[in-house]
Amino acid sequence: TRRLYTDTEERIVKLHSIIGITSINGVARSSDLVDRSCLIALSRFEKSEIKTEQSVMASFQKDLPFILGAIFNTIAGVLSDRKKVRHKIRLADFHEKAIKIGRVLGIEEDKISDILFQNRLDLSLSILESSSIAICLKELMDGVCEYVNTPTECLNELKHIALQKGIDKSTLPKDGSRLTKALILIRDELSEVYGLDFEQKRGKERLYVITNKNLKEELDEE
Repeated sequence: TRRLYTDTEERIVKLHSIIGITSINGVARSSDLVDRSCLIALSRFEKSEIKTEQSVMASFQKDLPFILGAIFNTIAGVLSDRKKVRHKIRLADFHEKAIKIGRVLGIEEDKISDILFQNRLDLSLSILESSSIAICLKELMDGVCEYVNTPTECLNELKHIALQKGIDKSTLPKDGSRLTKALILIRDELSEVYGLDFEQKRGKERLYVITNKNLKEELDEE
């Protein structure tokens, strides 16, 4: 971030606090942010459940001693836990703390890992379901084991699919170069959720090679 009263001088800001973001639609789009996010889906309130801010805060203040007591007891249990964590995901420190919190709360290590994996999957799915590119690409690769084409031709095919599915073509990239950048951003999610591996090959012309690994595995088993 830029230092105050300067034009170019910068400083590093170290943020370690937990940040809560509320939104009707998913706001996490990049893989790095998704890896560091926990999705909590809430249902719409019933009319009978709607409360004023004053009522909510009064209830919160009443429960606060019990909430703090539970938090402190959990922290004490985590700090005294010297048992090693068997497996770690990419964010090792976070995963280790989650496992130890689970132990204090009586949740098995495998269950915590499953919850974290499902959370990552849910976030990835929300990214793809809000992406016109992902929706059209999934349709393009339906029943196709491997797709090889230039970025421009691929974009033309995606636009044709968008027209068939009633998707506004203006939500797709304007050219092949922008399509490439967009695909790179959702490459991990495409592989993890849809089983579509995206790579580029360079020769006389740049080519997309998209592999439907789920379909390929089915064919190999046969």
